[in-house]
Amino acid sequence: MTRFTRYLTDAELKGVVTGALNKVPRKTLAITFNVSINGLKTICRRYKREGDAMFGKKRSGRPPRTSAAEDRSIVSKSRSDPRKSATEIHKEFLDDEGFSMIFKRISEFL
Repeated sequence: MTRFTRYLTDAELKGVVTGALNKVPRKTLAITFNVSINGLKTICRRYKREGDAMFGKKRSGRPPRTSAAEDRSIVSKSRSDPRKSATEIHKEFLDDEGFSMIFKRISEFL
């Protein structure tokens, strides 16, 4: 059995909480999800404190400057002509969309 707690996905966290609520032994849960028993206790305490809000919680960090639709558009424009530079794609966005796009964000996709 491992003696560390690894980062679990939201689906795995729900599985741990569901197992704990259904009275599955902690040792069985620890082996199944490859976490320590203390890690399971921490997850259960956090669930009691926060409830369902602990699943799918927005993570900290700087928010992106472009939306998911804009990201898909950048990728499709770069795939349509792989020889385009970030500057050319930026100019296309200024013409097509009518808004200013950050050049650095476009160059991340190329």
